[in-house]
This record gives sequence, structure tokens and C-alpha cells, in this order.
Amino acid sequence: MKPVLFFFLHFSFIHVTCHAQDYSLSKSIDIFGDTIISYKDKYGREISSVKNSKDIFGNKIKSFKDENGREISSIKESKDIFGNNIIEVKDENGRVVSSVKGSKDIFGNDIVEVKDENGTAKSTITSSTNIFGEKIKSIKGVDGKEFLSIKKSKDIFGSEIISIKGADRNDDSTVTTSTNIFGDIITIVKDSNGIELLSIKKSKDIHGDETTTIDKKNNNSDSIQKAMKMLRFLQMNF
Repeated sequence: MKPVLFFFLHFSFIHVTCHAQDYSLSKSIDIFGDTIISYKDKYGREISSVKNSKDIFGNKIKSFKDENGREISSIKESKDIFGNNIIEVKDENGRVVSSVKGSKDIFGNDIVEVKDENGTAKSTITSSTNIFGEKIKSIKGVDGKEFLSIKKSKDIFGSEIISIKGADRNDDSTVTTSTNIFGDIITIVKDSNGIELLSIKKSKDIHGDETTTIDKKNNNSDSIQKAMKMLRFLQMNF
């Protein structure tokens, strides 16, 4: 559930991060024991705040307010009677605009179901492990058809390989992460034809300072942007 919660928090914080060029934050606790994080601009004016609290049932609630102190959205984490994790996102009127349920099927696979404001399933994410120990994520749309599959495995050299297959073969790609003899971590992104798009090397100097080098293998900006977005997606969800 953490990647999905991160997804919601990421987009819920848009109203905060748009001011991220120059702001400060402070944390306080009110008389009810709720934690409040206030974001202020360079003039000391509060531009938004986040309150972390619990209701009488012990459910965790994050409330987001704008510069006028008006609640613009909230996120509630709870469990249903079957022990499934539930996340509900509400708008400024307290209306549920999206919800996420995390559960397990009879095989022990993790199932995350995302629904819209009408309770209609928008997508379903299934996380499982095959007989070879490879981790697999399958994402299906409203029609129940798989539009994205992600498999995480290792080759005989211990390098990590993530294979991504989309509904369109042009969306397929492979991400390989390995360590060279100098201890540098190298990530290579290839497209559906096995052509290298991007190479990222993380290394440390003798002082322990880390350096990241990105090597673009072609001049196709769309392909490079797609590769970078895909890497960020994998960091959030794998």
C-alpha cells in the first residue's frame, strides 16, 4: 500500500510544492495531540498546512488546508471488517473522490484496487512471485485487461533486471542494474528493440561523496523523457 499512498500524497502536495522555490515549514502539536505542519512563504505568510490526526476509531487522517485555512482535501487510512487496508481521498466538501483497497487473494498475492468517486474500479494492481522467485506486478484497467506488466528478476551475474511490457509493444522496455568492479552502480535503460536509451552511473570518490553521471545514448528527447519518467515510476512502485 505504501507506493499507492505515496502516489496520493505526491499529488495532494501539489499545492505545496508549487511554492517550493522559497518556503519554510514548522511543526507543532495542538491540544488534541494532532501534529500540524505549516508551510510559509518567504514573507512568513502561511500558504498551506497539513494536519495528522486520528478519529475516534483510530483511523489515521491527513487534512490539507490552503492559505485561507480552508480544508481542500483529506486522506483517511482505515481497515474494513476483513482486515483489508482502505485509503479514501476526499475533496473540500468531504465527498470521496477516490479510494484504494489493499487485500490478498487466496494465493497470498497482494491486490490493490483503485476506485473512482462512484465506487467503480479504475485499475487493479496485482503483486505476486512466480516459481522462479521473480516479482511480478500486473496492472489492469477498467475493462479488466492488462495494460502493464512489470517483472523483476536477476541474471546469472546477480544483476537486477526489470522487464516492462505494455499493451503496445512500443511501450516495452528493460532496466538493468549492476555493480562494476569499482563498486559503481550502473543502470541501463533499453527500449523494445534492445536499443540503449540511457545509462546512469552512481559512484563515490575517495572522500565518500556520491556522483551521478547520466549518459544519453541518442538525441530523441521524447525517448529520454519517457525513460526518466519510467525510472521514477519504478522507484515509487518497486
